[in-house]
Amino acid sequence: MPDVDACYLDDDHEALAWADESAQRVEQDWEQALAGVEPPELRDHLRLHCLEPFWSRAAGACHLGANEWPTGTSALDGRRKLVAGWEFGESQSGVAVVG
Repeated sequence: MPDVDACYLDDDHEALAWADESAQRVEQDWEQALAGVEPPELRDHLRLHCLEPFWSRAAGACHLGANEWPTGTSALDGRRKLVAGWEFGESQSGVAVVG
């Protein structure tokens, strides 16, 4: 077994990928936008909240933008304006910034 932090499985429990934390992939637009953030520790923290959907399943979050209400926040739809949303895990929870 590889020396890794996580194994990502498909619906049939077949291994899709073995990955350590450094293998988590950030959405390309966010990777570029965050490239200049200093200090590096802050950049790494923010990157964990902008992972591609597949990679955010086990750790971190997937940024949904302002067009999709995250899990657990749709009751605010029509009552508040969605500014930004994130989902954690396999749509197990979400966070919305509203205006």
